[in-house]
Amino acid sequence: MRRSLDDLEAKAKDLDPKLRALFLELTGRIRTLAFGPNAILAVRGRELDLVSRAEKLIGENADSSVRLTAAVDRLVWEAETDVSDSARSALSVQRLSARVLLVFAALSLLSSILIVWLYVGRNLIRRLMRLNSGMLAIAGGSHHTSIDVSGGDEVAAMARVVEVFRKNTLERDELLAEKAQAAERLEQQVKERTADLARSVEELRALGDVTQAVNSTIDLPTVLSTIVTKAVQLSNTDAGVIYVVDELDQTLRVRATYGLSGELVAAIRGQPAGASDALRRAIQDRQPLEIADIHDEPQSPVREIAMRAGLRARLVVPLVGTNRVVGALVIRRKQPGKFPTSTIELLQTFAAQSVLAIQNARLFSEIEEKSRQLAEASENKSQFVSSMSHELRTPLNAIIGLTEMMVKNAARFGTEKAHEPLQRVNRAGTHLLGLINQVLDLSKIEAGKLDLNPQTVQLRPLIKDVIDTAGQLAEQNENRLVVDANENLGALTVDPMRLRQILFNLLSNACKFTKAGEVKLAARKVSNGSNFVEFIVSDTGIGMTPEQQAKLFEEFSQGDRTTAQRFGGTGLGLAITRKLARMMGGDVTVASEPDKGSVFTVRLPGGATG
Repeated sequence: MRRSLDDLEAKAKDLDPKLRALFLELTGRIRTLAFGPNAILAVRGRELDLVSRAEKLIGENADSSVRLTAAVDRLVWEAETDVSDSARSALSVQRLSARVLLVFAALSLLSSILIVWLYVGRNLIRRLMRLNSGMLAIAGGSHHTSIDVSGGDEVAAMARVVEVFRKNTLERDELLAEKAQAAERLEQQVKERTADLARSVEELRALGDVTQAVNSTIDLPTVLSTIVTKAVQLSNTDAGVIYVVDELDQTLRVRATYGLSGELVAAIRGQPAGASDALRRAIQDRQPLEIADIHDEPQSPVREIAMRAGLRARLVVPLVGTNRVVGALVIRRKQPGKFPTSTIELLQTFAAQSVLAIQNARLFSEIEEKSRQLAEASENKSQFVSSMSHELRTPLNAIIGLTEMMVKNAARFGTEKAHEPLQRVNRAGTHLLGLINQVLDLSKIEAGKLDLNPQTVQLRPLIKDVIDTAGQLAEQNENRLVVDANENLGALTVDPMRLRQILFNLLSNACKFTKAGEVKLAARKVSNGSNFVEFIVSDTGIGMTPEQQAKLFEEFSQGDRTTAQRFGGTGLGLAITRKLARMMGGDVTVASEPDKGSVFTVRLPGGATG
């Protein structure tokens, strides 16, 4: 049971705060009933111990009664023996001195007879008979008549013993009576606590069902129907309805019912929004409002139909959200009268669950609407970027081609003096065309319209082609470009144009952020249960901090402002590189330290074949 309670309390962390507080209160009550000094088992143990002590005391009293009876019998026998001995002694004396002491003997005999009659007959025997009657009364169950303990002889001592026995027996009976009453009270408490425990368990189950309904579905009618059903069943009422405030006109609408006839539901739905005075007052005060008997309310169609259905008492619990009331839970009962406080508190918990369900449904609806709007905006953006990119690429290609022609044929066109400006225009146009191509690629990837053209290509020639293209970039910063790839690297089924783009983007970045250092491209096969080819681009450049690495592959993401101003760029190259690698079933990872360079690893599946 401890483990179960611990598991329940651990799971309660995921609940709504109000529900979690009630949940933990109920589990605390269960823990109090099950464990500790006042637990059911501990109280039962004390009861059994008291019963054991009482039985032991009864046994001791019975043994004392037996010993006392034996002592009284022995005392009576000794008294009778003494009387007989005294009579024989008197007769012997009378024979010896019959003549001389006749008168004296007669007087002595008379005195002895008087003594025996007065002391033994009237005093000792009578006291013994009274003592015997008292003992028989005690044995018969009458313990309230006291025993005469006057005198200082052995009979008085026995009487005192019997009186002690009587008092002990009386105390024992009183103790047993108290124990019986305590046992009855304990049994009643156990029954009450068992009922409380059963009710708490039932409430926990119902709350669990409601929580599961709230968390497992976003269908508001289903959740509200579950809540109103559990609320009616657990509160021992007869019918219920949940109203929800309409977002458009701010009126109450019936969203879920239970136990109501079709006629009554139709009457409630046809009731003018907000016409119920009880609903208005409960929502205005934000407090539960109970009507002990709707017979005392003004006449209305809803009241008349409810009266015919036998529904008398009504409880309205407002559904209070964070900053406003979002609806109301109305419970009806056939028996008129006030609702118990525990029922009102329980229904407030169900009301809180209803608020949570309504808010979740509205949030999900808003998220769906925002998602639709974002999808439309993203589609419009992609279409705009694609259109603008196509519109810009055409004149840029013309500018690049024209400037290249004018540079190569400067003598023909008489542009020798403009050779350097034309080269700058050509470089700027080429750079701008690369940016436009990157934006176009990114928009196509986001729109899911970038198609791959997989082919089986030899890796060694492809790597040589990429190195030849990147050689000029390495020379600009006086970097040494190194290749580490076996001649028998083999072939790979991949989109060759996109693989060149990936490797060139990584080499371009490495050459840009490295000055008078080394840029290396390595390629190798990897077989560890799955076949892969790894392309590793490393440099000895400025490196990156962990913070820069965390956002490295985000779109339009660059290093800090100083790095961006110093080295330029748009922050799209690496984002496109990772997206292309993942489209081909691979990925790109990075390892770097400031001032120690960076290592980018591209892993593509399939393995190279010979």
